[in-house]
Amino acid sequence: MHKTAKFFIISSATLFTAFFFAFVVVPMNSRAATADIPEILPRSTWENDETLEKLLTWIPERTTKSKASAADDNSGNEAEDENAASIPDYFQLSRIVLHDQGCVDPKKCNDDSVDPITAIQNIYRFHAVTRGWGDIGYHFIIDRKGNIYEGRFGGFEVRGAHLYADRTCQNYNLGTIGILLLGDYENDPVPEVMEDAVARLSAWLATAAGLDPSDLSLKTDVWTNGTDGKKPNGFPRCDLSKGDFSSSYKGPVILTHRDVEKGNSDVQNIDLDAIREEAASLAKTFASLIFKDASKSAYYLLGDRKISSISKPSSTNKVVTVSSTQLNYFPLAKISLYADGSLLRAIGSKDVFLIQDKQRHHVSSASLFEQLGLKWSDIQEVNREVVLAHKVGGSITFPPGTLIRSLATKRVFYVGAEGRYWIPRESMYGVYGLSPATIIDLTENEVSRYKNKGTLPYPSGIIVQTLSGTDLYVVHNSSLHKIEIADPFKTLKLDKNKVVFLPTQELATYTHGISIMKPDEYQNLLASAEPSIVQTGTFTASALPVIKKVVKKETTAIETPKTTTPPTTEGVTKATEPTIRIAICWERNKDRCAIPKGQVLSVRSPSAYSVNDNGAAAAKNANEVVDLTYRETGVVRFEPQGLGDLRRVEIMNYNDRSTWNPDLNDNVFRGVIELHFGTDGAYIINELPLEQYLQGIAEVVNDDADEFKKVLITASRTYAYGYLTDTENQRHPGKPFTLMNLSNDQLYRGYNYEARSKGLIEAVQATRGSIILYNSKPIVAAYSSDSGGVSKAACTVFAGRYCEIGFEYLKGGIKDPTTTTHVQSKVAASHGVGMSTQGARAMIASGSTYDEVILYYYPGVTLEQLYQ
Repeated sequence: MHKTAKFFIISSATLFTAFFFAFVVVPMNSRAATADIPEILPRSTWENDETLEKLLTWIPERTTKSKASAADDNSGNEAEDENAASIPDYFQLSRIVLHDQGCVDPKKCNDDSVDPITAIQNIYRFHAVTRGWGDIGYHFIIDRKGNIYEGRFGGFEVRGAHLYADRTCQNYNLGTIGILLLGDYENDPVPEVMEDAVARLSAWLATAAGLDPSDLSLKTDVWTNGTDGKKPNGFPRCDLSKGDFSSSYKGPVILTHRDVEKGNSDVQNIDLDAIREEAASLAKTFASLIFKDASKSAYYLLGDRKISSISKPSSTNKVVTVSSTQLNYFPLAKISLYADGSLLRAIGSKDVFLIQDKQRHHVSSASLFEQLGLKWSDIQEVNREVVLAHKVGGSITFPPGTLIRSLATKRVFYVGAEGRYWIPRESMYGVYGLSPATIIDLTENEVSRYKNKGTLPYPSGIIVQTLSGTDLYVVHNSSLHKIEIADPFKTLKLDKNKVVFLPTQELATYTHGISIMKPDEYQNLLASAEPSIVQTGTFTASALPVIKKVVKKETTAIETPKTTTPPTTEGVTKATEPTIRIAICWERNKDRCAIPKGQVLSVRSPSAYSVNDNGAAAAKNANEVVDLTYRETGVVRFEPQGLGDLRRVEIMNYNDRSTWNPDLNDNVFRGVIELHFGTDGAYIINELPLEQYLQGIAEVVNDDADEFKKVLITASRTYAYGYLTDTENQRHPGKPFTLMNLSNDQLYRGYNYEARSKGLIEAVQATRGSIILYNSKPIVAAYSSDSGGVSKAACTVFAGRYCEIGFEYLKGGIKDPTTTTHVQSKVAASHGVGMSTQGARAMIASGSTYDEVILYYYPGVTLEQLYQ
């Protein structure tokens, strides 16, 4: 077999995003003997963004046993996790198994122009999300140019997900290394450069495991599951709840999938004899070498299934300098816990941990690290397993009272006891006694570690006035109360110089309470004010329980930023709250959205409002009724001028009454009402901010748990936001609105409904701007009343684009908790795709939070706040 000069192994035993190139450096007199050592680089070569990192959900443990999962049966059998037999996450390596992709179009698959990084990422998504395995199944992947990429997370001898013999219920994922050769080799030959890479990699792994790559008759035990009847194809139904090492296999150390599982077509055209011979020769060379860590003066021997630390050798003839990432793939012979006060960072990572009481505490930002008086020079870079050997402790964050600023958005936040509050105006610094000179700049990722609590309100007692009006309001417990007292400055002894002027948009972010009509009502209001959110004080290390135990010197004040100019807080966010247009359908029960011809509409508002009839504007007084007759074309807009709850419109002769109480009519809507007349019909359209739309969503009831309300509101927001931003896949293409107010879009009843569902408003405010994302795009947040126990695949139910890449989060097979109460009428009426609301209710009743429910029912997604 011909040997080529150089190959790269791209790998990592860690989960980090830093891209790191390592080179083997050897003395000149030993170069000829060691030129074939494979080079190991981080897994982050292909796992190169946070979206991909978050798909990893299966984390192995060396010291414990875990239950079987779907990954242990990659034949398609269901794994009953609740009762599954214990199965090791790690097991002694005995074989190396080769696979190919088994492509539908081998010619396209074997095209050398195919990007291997993209191919690996697609395989990872398919394995981790669609198949539900939590990670890529193969330990290594080799592309057609001989580059080797590490696949499965966990390091040496971790259990794979690449070979389950469903005819015999034998799990070959234990004790084997699965290597995927990118391409299809049932008919085409494996390129020589790939064969050479297989030989080098196999030799390296065999050296560590003490295997003979040329052995053709190695006998080993195989984990075997019990059986429970037969499947329709005649194969046994494997019972993953029962398993042990009750069978064995005898065969070569290096082999293909088809050698183990007869009838499989994997890798038929490869010269295994030459690979075994070459790997055996290289393994003998590798076993005689001493390896030096490229990042420090540490020396190791490879073998006995680990790396062992040794003292510096007297001779350097057989010393080879290797990257830390290559050595980190193998477990250390012994792991010792570090003393309190130690600062640790896993090699290749940016995360720093402070050790206290044998626990690791993540230091959440570089700025905090410096404020605490910690020294960068004290950080010790160690194997990731050393870091993980310390139990997880609490994250170290800035204490309440700190001002932080996002470098990305330039927004400034106040850190409170429960999270961060956006400071929308510079005038708030003086009101609260805060100093802009103490602002600490953080990355957006660091800022996101603090839970978003919305906008910081002015403290109770502050008098505010609109920039364009004369109305006065007093702030009370984050709400505004209009002062309707004659000559309020004299009567209430208010100081005109202390009035805060706010733009209409900011004033609308407050809820509005009852008006103040008498002086004693004003005094009573002030007396009932709750304590302020803001606590002023100087930052000290002693404010952090972990830090004060291990840090001698405290920092008494936050360092002044480089600039002396007060920062602006009117920065640009990642996104702004969008406006949505909802069709108010005339006959809800008949799904008739257009207005009947000849219909007269009567409209009014509790505040002054404007009517724009095809460009002709007219001002109307509060409660003045406008009657509009049906026409064939044109647009008429009714826009209220009031603030807060007064910014609404009533369609007086529109009926949307509840069956349980016909006296309740949901005919009032926040924002603008537009009548749009055209050739395809006439529509009533409600145009309003997305968050106000969500307050009128009638998908939940007051009796629902608060966390369930958050689940449904987040799903509803994502559903609407997705159609607002995806111009190629509109819910109602060609129509002048985004969604209808019907249940086949989202049931929306408007202002009157929210007035009797206050808990819903709290859920909207608590999750403001939160969107469910997959691959950085809003998902189609499908949900049904009751899936019947297991969710269905969107590809099966909806077909079309849902069968394409990008909808893995709707793969189906998600089981409701065993405590779920199923209602057959709901099951019959449900499509069953995505989240089951019955199952979500059961999860919440068992103590799950709203975000845990979302991440469970939509695997592989992330939950992010896209706007404030």
